[in-house]
Amino acid sequence: LQTVNFSTTFTGSQFILENKFVRVLDFDPPNIAPATSPIPQFYFNRSQSGFEDVNAFYHLNTIRNHISSLTFHCADSLIDIDTHAINGADNSYFSPSSLPHRIYYGTGGVNDAEDADVCVHEYGHSVSFTAAPGSNFSGNERQALDEGFGDYIAASYSKSLNTFNDQWVFNWDGHNEFWLGRVVNTQKYYPDSLIGNIFKDGQIWSTKLFALNGEIGRDATDSLILQTHYAYAQNISMIDAAQLLIDA
Repeated sequence: LQTVNFSTTFTGSQFILENKFVRVLDFDPPNIAPATSPIPQFYFNRSQSGFEDVNAFYHLNTIRNHISSLTFHCADSLIDIDTHAINGADNSYFSPSSLPHRIYYGTGGVNDAEDADVCVHEYGHSVSFTAAPGSNFSGNERQALDEGFGDYIAASYSKSLNTFNDQWVFNWDGHNEFWLGRVVNTQKYYPDSLIGNIFKDGQIWSTKLFALNGEIGRDATDSLILQTHYAYAQNISMIDAAQLLIDA
């Protein structure tokens, strides 16, 4: 049992999971209404749909507040999330095609919004898109950098809460019978280990960032990689990104 605090909205009759930065909605099948409460308390266990709503809402607000505390503004925009989406598929994704932007969390295997790593990874795509609009989706290495950043920022956040298996990403959603998850301590190296799979190639980048985190700490590493994103462009390579990180 874990009790946490967060800021939400009172409509005059009920509290809803919405504030200036994160809003829980139902915009994609399956149609499951977001949790509400007549009192300022949201208590759920894993068997209840409200658990995913509160879990994602809390962790996204917490990582957003962290980014803001580092004086970056790439997490200042409202984002809408659906914690039961994609027709129940075992997948999640960020979409900038709507305003506000949206995150879709699937429910296949382990419900994705039950895992803070998944919540934060997808939010990382939003942060990256906001810092360098439109650059996320052009070029294999640029997309691999985005997946690597999402894995890193999730691992960095998770490590700040608990160091258990801190080199695993998606500790709850993956590393099980449903899928293998990912790691931030791969032995892969650039460029020989590139295979054209943005998720696997991204582990090269996330591993280097996580190693840097171990050397200079969370705040410094997070600040450097967030600053780097403002200089990203379409089709950049990992070499380009590494130079931008050094410049930052």
